[in-house]
Amino acid sequence: MSLAGVVWTVSESGCDAAVTSNGTWNLSAYTGITTLLPDGSAGNTPAVAVMPGDCLPGQSVLITIQGWEPGPLGSGSGVVVTETVRITWTQNIAEKQVFLAWAGQRIILEHDWRIAPGDGGSNGQSVGSDYPTPNGTCPFSGQGNFGVQYIKGTGPGNFVAGLSAAVYGNDEARVLVGTSDNSQSLESIGVADDDDINNEPQDNCISRVLYESEDPGEVDIEAFAYSCVVEGPGSCGAENYTKVAFVVYYMKINTINVSLVTQVSKPSHNSSYYADYAPGNPWDASKDDADNATDWNVSKDLLVRGRVTGWFTNSNPSGRAADTSNPLNVLPANRWVMPQDWPLLAGGPGDPADGTDATGTAEQFRPYYDIMFAPNNARGLALATPTGLGGIEVTVVITGSTGKGSYLNSTVNSPIRVASCSDLPAGRQIFFGASTTPYYVWACASGFLFVHTSSSPSATASGLPAAPAVGTPIFYATGYVPFEGPFSLLDIVGLAAEGRGGAALSNLNPPYIRDTAYDDGDVDMWDAPMPPAPVSVALRGTGFIKEVFKADVYYNGVANTSSQVYPNPYYIENIPGSPFIPAVVAGGGYLWNSWANDGPGGDGQGVYWYWDAVYIGTNSEGIGESLGSTDVKELGLIRSYYGDASIARDLVVFSDNHGEFMVSANGDFKTDLTACTTNVLAGGKHCKTGDKVGTGTITATVDYPDFRGKHFPVLSNAATVTWLWGGYKDVTVENGETDQYKYIVFHAMDRDGFCADTTGLDAVLLHSVLAANFTNYLGMTDQSTAFTIANMTGSAPSNARHNNDPVENVDFLIDSGEGIIIGSSDPYAIISDGKQFATDVWTFSTLQNDPATTGIKEFPLSSLAATGATDECQAWIKVSNSLLGILNVLAIANDDEGNIGFDKIIDLTNTTSYTLNFRWSLVTWAGADAISVSDAIKGTGTSGKNPGGNDISASVTAIYGWDAAAQQWLGYFPSGVNVPGANDLVSLKTGSAFWIAITGPSSVTWTIASNVN
Repeated sequence: MSLAGVVWTVSESGCDAAVTSNGTWNLSAYTGITTLLPDGSAGNTPAVAVMPGDCLPGQSVLITIQGWEPGPLGSGSGVVVTETVRITWTQNIAEKQVFLAWAGQRIILEHDWRIAPGDGGSNGQSVGSDYPTPNGTCPFSGQGNFGVQYIKGTGPGNFVAGLSAAVYGNDEARVLVGTSDNSQSLESIGVADDDDINNEPQDNCISRVLYESEDPGEVDIEAFAYSCVVEGPGSCGAENYTKVAFVVYYMKINTINVSLVTQVSKPSHNSSYYADYAPGNPWDASKDDADNATDWNVSKDLLVRGRVTGWFTNSNPSGRAADTSNPLNVLPANRWVMPQDWPLLAGGPGDPADGTDATGTAEQFRPYYDIMFAPNNARGLALATPTGLGGIEVTVVITGSTGKGSYLNSTVNSPIRVASCSDLPAGRQIFFGASTTPYYVWACASGFLFVHTSSSPSATASGLPAAPAVGTPIFYATGYVPFEGPFSLLDIVGLAAEGRGGAALSNLNPPYIRDTAYDDGDVDMWDAPMPPAPVSVALRGTGFIKEVFKADVYYNGVANTSSQVYPNPYYIENIPGSPFIPAVVAGGGYLWNSWANDGPGGDGQGVYWYWDAVYIGTNSEGIGESLGSTDVKELGLIRSYYGDASIARDLVVFSDNHGEFMVSANGDFKTDLTACTTNVLAGGKHCKTGDKVGTGTITATVDYPDFRGKHFPVLSNAATVTWLWGGYKDVTVENGETDQYKYIVFHAMDRDGFCADTTGLDAVLLHSVLAANFTNYLGMTDQSTAFTIANMTGSAPSNARHNNDPVENVDFLIDSGEGIIIGSSDPYAIISDGKQFATDVWTFSTLQNDPATTGIKEFPLSSLAATGATDECQAWIKVSNSLLGILNVLAIANDDEGNIGFDKIIDLTNTTSYTLNFRWSLVTWAGADAISVSDAIKGTGTSGKNPGGNDISASVTAIYGWDAAAQQWLGYFPSGVNVPGANDLVSLKTGSAFWIAITGPSSVTWTIASNVN
């Protein structure tokens, strides 16, 4: 209880801290007397605020508070109460700051000397008009400036002139750092007169120098801050120094590998808009195609993965053997290979091959190596959005949870069961699922979570209105702070509140800071902060490549929906890593310029979204494949139909912070139809399902991102894709309403394996066999593309590709026999006056067609259709022969692969009779196609393929047929039916000739059903 009338004093001793008591600053002692307020409470009680002032880490300030209560009248002195508080200022971080760089790469060695370091307050959300609000003050602020001396102890490379640094040889640099302005104001916003970023690199109590090494190795650098600016280093007392240490591992390229991610595919087939691959998050590269050679549908997007590794050596040998297998890239013994050796560099153990966590020395003694959560992390950590804006998933409600998270006492409570409490400290603001209602962690232990609606401590937890469903993700709010690469030395792992912050500025969302690190409790390869490297990806042979964005691959949830989280940051990164590194300089520079000259949010290209194509059509040096004008025009048309400007044969992308990159490959360019049968009737290529229509070879070459020339780029292995045809074309004869009517039906599926787009996700059908939609269904038809002479070459038809890209249609002609065409599936088709031919009969989709609405009859799918197929393109004519005779119909399908002809005999006589004479007779089979020999000679009763046929099996001794493909005779012997291997002639093909021997001596009349399709 506070008392009125108490005389009090506050005094300080020790280092020169900034102390205030009741609003008065920097006095050695303060005094006052408590007063009685109208509500009966005491006022003017002592209130003390302490800030570092000129104190340095390791120094202390002692605050003494005394109060005197008046004694009883005439009875001596009153009671004296004394309380002392000692505050010792500590260093920000005791460990070395470790990161990776490529040989030739300029880096920033920067350190925030403010106490407390960082900006944005406890959650990163606090900003001014053009700056994030500082968390602390500069301990050197009383003198205007302070000096920082950077000294290299060991390793290759040298400090680089710039940023107002004084460079002394290769091993020393000094900077003078300003302290008058404690906030990092942005030039790009330009509210304040003092634009620190990019104009003042040595200000805001943050020191910066540039460093570069052309060779691999470990570089050890220490930075010393000192307060005696005038005298310079060496003249200050020992107590005026403080030190931070940096370890930089400069790497050469070790390997680059490409592989085919065949365990995932696009639900949209190939759309660049609905671009997700499923299932998402294919982090385990061991599941990629084992021999890097696969068969794939010619127009279905295939995910291609690449991984870049780097190497260096240091005083700690790794034990790895030398690798001389590639004379163009000989690798030394005892090298460390990143990112996979990162946990071993920290003391181990490395994670097993299955990706499960293995913890030990590294996690216990080098926790600051745990920089990034892995895509398969055990805690379930993931970003709510690819940018990290909005929140980070920290755990999930697990099976068996029925509680609301309320707590009244030890016996009356209702906990929510969660997968992990590691990221749910008391007081953290969280959200459940898609709800925007904030809750606060009251307590979480052993997987039992209690929450409250208020951030203020309480003896009870109110909980949620209802129990959250099992599987509900739990997020903590990141607000306006994005998760944005690269890893920054100003973002100290685990230091800032909420695991966020430091002083690294966001380029995506200025003037806020950016988060660049979040641990998951396991030091593994995913923690290695791999610097980006430019990768030139090339496809040669058949096909093209296009960019794929990381968020379309690395997600958890439902493909192509908003129900996703993102477990593999970074998805965005700044290249170069600092606004103080010029992107382009003489003799080198980056292929991306995030910052330009005015820093965050300014005129630069902004953050790089992995894996956006930096160069399209060339490699990183601007050199690409030499394509003919027709190829160039066709690729241009393909880009426009996909709505994807990245489609090309060469792309340049950056590898991410794990050394990984990806592209999509597709085979629908420069197809090779050599393996398809040439149609005898019409001359086009008749491709069937599974035919090989080209081979694409994919390689990648990685180069150094900044200064290039001393070390050579490295070429990957080759991945090979055999592109396969996915469709078919067929003609059948179907029965009409009575015996005098027959339907001649064309069946087709395109190379993609579609008629209409059944994905509903904008599949791109460049060569559709669907001529038109007779319904309101939206999707690509053969009218949607125009690979015509005019668009492709503008010259003679002999130069045309894709048969001048006709809209898919069929011409039908009665070329012999009697009969007339009395209708077709296309109401706009042209039927001649003599009704002998019908032209321009367009195809329709059986899935989208409703005969009751359109009046268009449809028929069973072709026998060539895939099991479970639900759609097929059809076009048909209806013929009539009232005399029930025989006629022949020629059908010509006008396709992009050339014209395909089908010749069909239509026998309305129902039966045909042969006279078989002793001993041999040559007959041409006019019955059902592919009928078994047994059914042909025995008949099949009233149904089947030979209804009404008579049984002559007892009179037949042998049947022979010539197999033209195998160049051999095939035989059938009725007496050898039960003898294994005796009969290799198993069926009769319509229109083929066969030799038949009978027992004789009399002839035999053989009657068969001849109007069977």
